[in-house]
Parts: sequence; C-alpha cells; structure tokens
Amino acid sequence: MIPRFVVEVLPHGIVTRLAAARSAARYRARVAARSSELRALTGAPCIGTDRRLNMGCGTHREPGWLNADSNPQAEIPLVLREGEPLPFVDSSVDVVFSEHFLEHLSFDEGRHFLRESQRILRPGGLFRVSCPDLDWIAGLLRSGSEDWRALAHVYESIGDVAEGEIDGPEGAINWAFYGHDHKHLWNLRQLERELSACGFGVVRRMGFGQSVLAGAAIERRRGEAFYSLIAEAEKPPA
Repeated sequence: MIPRFVVEVLPHGIVTRLAAARSAARYRARVAARSSELRALTGAPCIGTDRRLNMGCGTHREPGWLNADSNPQAEIPLVLREGEPLPFVDSSVDVVFSEHFLEHLSFDEGRHFLRESQRILRPGGLFRVSCPDLDWIAGLLRSGSEDWRALAHVYESIGDVAEGEIDGPEGAINWAFYGHDHKHLWNLRQLERELSACGFGVVRRMGFGQSVLAGAAIERRRGEAFYSLIAEAEKPPA
C-alpha cells in the first residue's frame, strides 16, 4: 500500500507506476518462494536448466518431463490457483504441455494459466495444448449428425455415465460442458485471441502426435483426438 500522503502529492501517472512496480515486486517474491517449493519437490534448481513441464497429467509420469497435477500422488503435487504464480522463475522452461487440462479451469483460471506459461517459457519456448474443441462439440447440433454417439461412448468408457444414458446430441453437448468437472470449453479462435494477448506468436493447429518440436507431442489420449483441439504457439525470441 502506497502511503496516502505520497498519493496526494505525486502525479497520478507516477503513483500508478509505483503501484505497478510494487505489485510486480510482490509477484516476483511469490515466484521465488514457489520456486523454492519446487526445488524441495524435485531436488533440482529451476534456474539455468532445460525443463519441460507436463501440466495436469494426473499421476502419469512422462520420462524427461516435470509432471505436475493437483493429485497428491502426482510427481509434483501442484494446484493452479488464479493469481498465484507457477513455481518457476521467468524464462526457465522450454516447453509447457497440457492434455485435457484446460477445460477443467474457469475462463479466468485458463487465462492465468496461459499468462503464466508465457512468463515461464524461455524466448522461443513452446506452448502445446490439447482440449475439447468447442466448434466440434457445437457441430453436434447439425441436423442428422450421429457424431454425438462417439462422444457419448467416450464418457461411457471412462465411467462417467451408464451405457445409453446419453441418448442424443443435447445430452452429449451438455455433458461436454458440465460433466467430468469441466468449466470452460475453448475453440481455436478464442485460444488464438487469448494467447496473442499473452504475448505468444502465431498459433498453429496441430494433429495428434505432430509438433514443430521433436518430443513435444506427448499426448496419450488418441481415442479422443477426434473431438480435441490441439494447438501450439511459441514465445517470440528475445
């Protein structure tokens, strides 16, 4: 908090810059504290080393990656909270990857995740995401489309619903939006807009297992690729 007497005597523009600087300093302090937490979890520093972050992967441990999830049994138990930094210093990560994680965040939490990914990625670093494609799901309302059956089968196969419980496109669409702890669905247009606002470069739609960077396409849910939006964006070089 800037003292009131300072606010009263300084021009508004200077006060605004002082407040922003103090806010940034507090955020950097939280980053440093959380980075110390990460060192305790991984036994390795997060400065000056090549790192690939697999965010929201449950208990799966991808070799050569830092595998983080809110599950207490994850390699790195890590809960993403809006306003709280990821436990990495600026420009210290080479790749940020997530598969069917983004839809479990609210829109504001999702934007926070995108901003934090941009912050922690090194210049030229890669962001890769796979999530349900809102455009594909909305397309289930096309007259005569039977594609909803394939999506219903996915939810049946993972035990979300009983066989036959979803009996039409409306049920499949509503489950995609609200079932399985989903909070927000994205399409490519919205993802492009928000990634651009965060400072990423060109957003590319990618196929399952295809990437501009060798070893970055580590998605495992091939059976769900038919309704997934997979995209990549790079942090511009310094």
